[in-house]
Amino acid sequence: MANHPRLGEQITRLIRSLAAVQGWSMTAATTHLARQTVYSTDMIYRWRQGRGCPPTKTIEILAKIGREEANLDRDWGESFLKAASYPDTVDIINTLWGA
Repeated sequence: MANHPRLGEQITRLIRSLAAVQGWSMTAATTHLARQTVYSTDMIYRWRQGRGCPPTKTIEILAKIGREEANLDRDWGESFLKAASYPDTVDIINTLWGA
């Protein structure tokens, strides 16, 4: 059962954008996220399905990858952090995308 469907959509968008920008397959992009977050590809897959939410530190890592490696825009960042119920959205958005 998906408890976080919107978050799953945003993580899927992250993986698709990362794959497109880097010239990777979806599998390679997922593996990259797994390595960067120190979680398994199975856990990344669960998050994509909306089953569970990463911890705060991992959300920050994913947002940073979205900005720096996948070239995702501020709107994605805001939507991703909101879907993850991130506690201090404004600060991290301004840090990553600028005020």
